[in-house]
Amino acid sequence: MIFTRTRLACSIAVAAALMTGSAFGALDVTKSTIGMDADGTLLNPSGIEATSKVEGSTATVNITADKVNGAAYGVFANMAHETSDNTDVYPTSLNIIVSDSQFTTTTSTNAGGAVTLWNSAEWNGGQGLSHQVVNTAFTGSTATAMGGALAIMRYGNTNQKAGSVAVSASTFDHNTSGTTGGAIYVEGTTLSVNNGTQFSNNHAESYGGAIYVYGVETGLTVNGATFTSNSSGKSGGAISLWSDGKVGGDQQFEINNAVFDNNSATSKGGAIAWLQTEYTAKDGQQLSITNSTFTHNSAANGGALYAEDAVALSGNVSFEHNTASADGGAIYVKGGTDNGSTFGGELTLSAGANELIHFADNTANGKLNDIFLSTGSSASFTGQGRIELLSGLAGAGSVTSDAANVYVADVTGYTGKLEITGGVFAVEAGDYLDSEKYLFGTGAQVTVAEGGELKLAGVTQTGSIKVTDGTGSLNNEGKISFEDAFLTSEINNGTLTITTNSKFITGSDFGDDSTEIQANLANLFARGATPRESDILEQISNKFVAEGDTADTAALSAEGVEAFRQATGGSATAGAFNVAYDAQTQFTDS
Repeated sequence: MIFTRTRLACSIAVAAALMTGSAFGALDVTKSTIGMDADGTLLNPSGIEATSKVEGSTATVNITADKVNGAAYGVFANMAHETSDNTDVYPTSLNIIVSDSQFTTTTSTNAGGAVTLWNSAEWNGGQGLSHQVVNTAFTGSTATAMGGALAIMRYGNTNQKAGSVAVSASTFDHNTSGTTGGAIYVEGTTLSVNNGTQFSNNHAESYGGAIYVYGVETGLTVNGATFTSNSSGKSGGAISLWSDGKVGGDQQFEINNAVFDNNSATSKGGAIAWLQTEYTAKDGQQLSITNSTFTHNSAANGGALYAEDAVALSGNVSFEHNTASADGGAIYVKGGTDNGSTFGGELTLSAGANELIHFADNTANGKLNDIFLSTGSSASFTGQGRIELLSGLAGAGSVTSDAANVYVADVTGYTGKLEITGGVFAVEAGDYLDSEKYLFGTGAQVTVAEGGELKLAGVTQTGSIKVTDGTGSLNNEGKISFEDAFLTSEINNGTLTITTNSKFITGSDFGDDSTEIQANLANLFARGATPRESDILEQISNKFVAEGDTADTAALSAEGVEAFRQATGGSATAGAFNVAYDAQTQFTDS
């Protein structure tokens, strides 16, 4: 059956004939250089090297096109033109495979500089079609509007998903679009990009240097693709995802085992921009990123990723050397206010056991920064693996953490609400000891809930740290810890006074040596433990605290007391820990 897209009004008789599969008048091609009729036959008046093989409901097309100036929809489109009534017609029952083809320096006056594939939820019994692009190279193609190389267009109902298109083992290089999707534009269809497909040096004048995804019913899956040196004049240097925010539960974006390097956008998201016209995140709409790397990407906001809706990072994910000229060296999460209520994007970092989510050497406005959370946005850290922000966290959005192992190098720019409900949330704090500087930003509200632990890393001596200022707060119902258990603290209006942990020492079975050990440790922490001393004490604390002890009743086990004695050359009352004894053997022996 052939479905028609009418530009001029059809008569009732003609429309009836089309719907019943009656014979057509003459077909030609006016909107692409090569067209296709209902049975998969190519209409190729220009004599371009092209073949079509039809098997069942699939037509496999092979085309080699060089320096071809196409019409509105490029060199090839799965459509034709009915001359008698001036209508466009489509092979509505044929799944198209563009395979082993080459398109070089081709153009279109509208969409799809090389290829346009049409799909519709009204075709193929309401299921839509399943198109493919396999082992095909697109080089130097240009579209005046969208889809510099490939446009995936939707016919008919705009509220229903129209089939799918899979792109695999293909290359897109130096393609450009006048508006969106430097390489690929897709609307209303689930697009999957797989098997080592490469995007390099593609450019869109506005959104999506490589791929632009349009519409609430459009999906995207990327598995094993590489995006290098793509750019956009506005947002999404490699990928731009867009929704009007009014329909929830349908958009799913998944990116797995992908590499994003040296992509750039003038405004938002050097690698990826996830945009909404209404910022309220909708149930079911989410961008999921797993086992991927982002390096050397750049934009004004969100050097690698800019998000106005839900984003989840999981597995082993790395962001390094990304740059924002304004905020969000690696990631910018958007929030806002509307009629007095706040709303915004939601970022989840979830590292499973033996997994690492890693940020390092990212910068914003010339300063180290990994993640920026604007007012109304939120972030959640979770999982049994490690999450490390070696360039820091900033912004006023809220953070909840129950992750087992979180480390943040800098929180001076963070002014929001941090709630640690479980696991260890470590913050580099050594430079703030006995300083007038505040560890957290102005007005930050930090809560350590029962079961949670705030670790002030880098603190190896007694003194005081101003954690929050007078407009913020520090509330502790869990545990505040340091590099080792031999230090403790008390809170007074956001300031920690750090002292030798006498309860820990007296609770351990040092016998009559407890008082002298406490005095020696007080002297050591007053001058500051050396890196070796601090390492020894930390390892003893981590390995030999008696199992089941709480923060208030923690003590060394008998093995820990023996390790302490050996680490001081056999005398528990010795004042020095940097002796010849190699404590590591004690720590590694079971």
